[in-house]
Amino acid sequence: MKYPKAKMKIKELIAMGYSKTELVALHSNRAVQRDYRISRKMSDAPNSPIIFDTEQLAKYERSRCIGE
Repeated sequence: MKYPKAKMKIKELIAMGYSKTELVALHSNRAVQRDYRISRKMSDAPNSPIIFDTEQLAKYERSRCIGE
């Protein structure tokens, strides 16, 4: 999938067709974060937006498709 930007917020990814629950689950999954570092918060504030690295997100999706 082609992404318009290298770093995107959850709202932008939802507009592209992702579900919010899936994105939040990916952000909180320690194994996925350890292997791919898909997302991070912009700051330590509790309401800070979550930013996704679209290159790592694409790698994760490819690995799910081919079963690596």
